Amino acid sequence: LAAGMREAGAKPGRILAGRASTMTQVRPEDTFDAAGVKGLSVRLARGEREGVQLLVTAARGVLSKVRVRASDMVRRGGGVLPASCISCDPVGYVNICECGPYGTGDTVPTNTPPGYVRVVRKPAAGWYEDPILSFMSETGVDVAEGSVQSFWVRVAAPRDQRAGTYAGSLAVSALGEREVRIPFSVRVNDFEVPAVPPIPLAVSFNPEVFTDWPYLTFGEKYARRLAAEDPEAPVNVWKRRRAEWGDFLADYFITFTSLYNGNFSAVQWDILQKLKAEGRLGWFNLGYWHPVYKDTPDAWRTWRINTLERIQHNYAKAKKLGLAEHAYVYGCDEAGTNLFPAIGRALSELRKEFPSLPIATTTLDWTFGEDSPLKAIDIFTPTTAHYDADKAARARAAGRKVWWYIACGPRAPWANMWIESAPIEGRLLMGAMAQRMRPDGFLYYGTATWNSARPITDGPYTDWTARTWCGYNGDGAWTAVGPGGMPLATVRLENFRDGVEDLAYARELERRLAGRGGDDAWAKAAREALAVPASVMDTMVNYTSDPEAVLAWRDRMADLLEASAPRD
Repeated sequence: LAAGMREAGAKPGRILAGRASTMTQVRPEDTFDAAGVKGLSVRLARGEREGVQLLVTAARGVLSKVRVRASDMVRRGGGVLPASCISCDPVGYVNICECGPYGTGDTVPTNTPPGYVRVVRKPAAGWYEDPILSFMSETGVDVAEGSVQSFWVRVAAPRDQRAGTYAGSLAVSALGEREVRIPFSVRVNDFEVPAVPPIPLAVSFNPEVFTDWPYLTFGEKYARRLAAEDPEAPVNVWKRRRAEWGDFLADYFITFTSLYNGNFSAVQWDILQKLKAEGRLGWFNLGYWHPVYKDTPDAWRTWRINTLERIQHNYAKAKKLGLAEHAYVYGCDEAGTNLFPAIGRALSELRKEFPSLPIATTTLDWTFGEDSPLKAIDIFTPTTAHYDADKAARARAAGRKVWWYIACGPRAPWANMWIESAPIEGRLLMGAMAQRMRPDGFLYYGTATWNSARPITDGPYTDWTARTWCGYNGDGAWTAVGPGGMPLATVRLENFRDGVEDLAYARELERRLAGRGGDDAWAKAAREALAVPASVMDTMVNYTSDPEAVLAWRDRMADLLEASAPRD
C-alpha cells in the first residue's frame, strides 16, 4: 500500500490507503486484494450516483478519528464539480455469528469459454461490511493496525453538470497525523440517467414487526414483541423521519410502498404525491388481495369487506389524486396450485371491478397463465430460478407480463443479496442479468426487516443484528436505522441502485439504436454491448465475480452513448 501511494504521488506515513470496487466485500480483518490508489477515479452520467471504496489501514498502532474528505473537482477548460456532490462515509460492520443456510459463489478461471466457472463455498462467520455510517463522516472512526477500514466514496452528478473530466483529491486525516492527499478524478458522461427505473419495481418497505411466521423460534417471537412495544426500537423510531425515508428510498429508485398494504401497512398518500410532483414516482400497491377460500355467502362477504372494499377505496383516491397510472394490486403471496380455484374466484371479481388495474402475484404458476385458471392475472412473478424466457414470451404474446424476484431463495450459484453474498451479485441481477433475460419488472418482499433492539449510533463495529429471517442474514433488509431514526443505506442497497443504473444505460442505448437503425460500425458495436458479453454473464448460474468486467461493459455502453449524442 505504501508503494502504491508513492506511485500516485501521495506520501505515506502511518496512514496507508488502497482501493477496492464497490462490488467487493472487504472484511476488516481478512487479507484482501487492494489496488493502488494511482488512477483513483469514478465515471458516471448526469443524474447518476457511482462510487469506489477507499481502504485505510494503520502502518502501526491505532489511527484515531480517521476521516476522508473530497476537494472541489475542477474541469480543465472551466467548470467545477463541488465537493458537496461527493460523500466519503465510513462503512460499518455487522457481526455474523452464524452464517445462513446457503453458500456464496465465486469464479475460478478455466481454459474454456467464457474463461471462468462459478463455484459455491460455505461462508465464514465474523465481521462483514454492510451499513454505511453517513452520520460518522465528520467525527471519523478509529482504525487499528491489522485491520482495514472502508470509506464509501460516492459521487452524485447533478443533472445540469457539464460533461468532462474533473480533477481533485481525497484527503485522509487522523488525529496527530499528517494529512494524506490522494489524487482523484471524476468523469461525467455526456448523457443523463432517468429519475425513475427503466423497468417497474415492486420493492417493499414495511418496517412492521411480524411475529406469526411459523419458522421463528420462541425467543425470536418474544424479542419481536418487545420491539413492537418499544418506542426507541428501530421498527418504531424511524417514523419520526418518515418523510426523510420517502426521499431516501426514492434516491434508490424505491417507491415508499408495501406489497402488504392493507394487511400490515397503509398507502403513504402524501409521500406518493410529493414523488409524483418531483418526477420520481414509481409503482405503488393499492392493497393486498386474498383468495376467496370458499364459494359460500359468508366467504364472499368476508372477502368483499377485507379485500374488495379496501381496494375500491384506495383506487378511487388514487384516481382523485392523479396517481392511478402508477398503481397495481398484489396478492396471493407464493400460493400453491391447491389454491388456484380460490384465486380464480377472486380474480373474476377483481377484473370485473378494475378492468385496467394491473394485478400482480407470486403465485406458483410456472406456466404464467398459459395452462392454469389464472389467465386474468396481469403480472406473474417467478423467482429468478423459475423464470423461463420461452414461457414468458408466450405469456407476453397473450398480453401478460412476467417479472422475477428473489427472497430467501434461490441460493448460490444463483445471484442473491444476503450479507455474505458478494455485492456484485445484486448489481448483476439488476443490470446485466435483467438486460440479457428481459424480465418485465422486479419484485422484492422487504427492505426493512429490522431485528435490532436499538438504532446504530456508533461504529464502525456495530451491534446491528444481521440475522433477519429464520437464519438468513440481511434477507428482507437492505436498509438500517441510524441515530434518531435516520435512514442508512447498506452496501447491498448501493449495488442494487448501481445495477438499475447499468440497466438504464442499456435501455437508453437500445432507444438510440432503434432510432438510428442501420448496420454501421456503431450499430454493430451497440448490438454487441446490448447482448451482454460473456465476460460479464454466461448464464444465470455462471457469471463473473470481477468488477472490472462489469465496469468495462458499462464504460463500453457509455462510450457508444456519447458517440451517438448530438454535438453543440
